[in-house]
Amino acid sequence: MALQQAIGPALVTIALVSWGQMGWFALALVLAAGALASRRLGGRELARRRSS
Repeated sequence: MALQQAIGPALVTIALVSWGQMGWFALALVLAAGALASRRLGGRELARRRSS
């Protein structure tokens, strides 16, 4: 777990520095996908709780 927490920020930094604007675009895509997935899972959980 500690290794993952150390590698993640390093990879993001490398992507932003080396890829420039495309790095920012890739980061935005990953964040948007995570937010949409979280919202979808949350919606399913709420629907499941309401139907119980």
